[in-house]
Amino acid sequence: MAIDKKALAAAYKERQNIGGVYVIRDQAGAVALLAAAPNLDGALNRFRFAQQTGSCVHPSLEKSWGDGQGFTIEVLDRLEQDPEWSRRRWQEELAALAGLWREKLGLV
Repeated sequence: MAIDKKALAAAYKERQNIGGVYVIRDQAGAVALLAAAPNLDGALNRFRFAQQTGSCVHPSLEKSWGDGQGFTIEVLDRLEQDPEWSRRRWQEELAALAGLWREKLGLV
């Protein structure tokens, strides 16, 4: 069975990017990091991989990370990329969403 590379490329280009805002909480439940990601599933996978391997998920958490088992991740909001948006606009939309969550959580 032959693989249709053109069809695969077209499907890749047409996929919907789902980004979002998430928080990483420490053992006490305090927000250790609030971040926006253009690929939310990728960010969640990186977090889980970091916990499994004992590597730190973000430089700002290195001192308190240890093996990472005391930290949890929570998705606060998801945002689907509009096909009309440029990469820059996509980043701006995610940054604005993160800013709203910073205000809502009193992290400003």
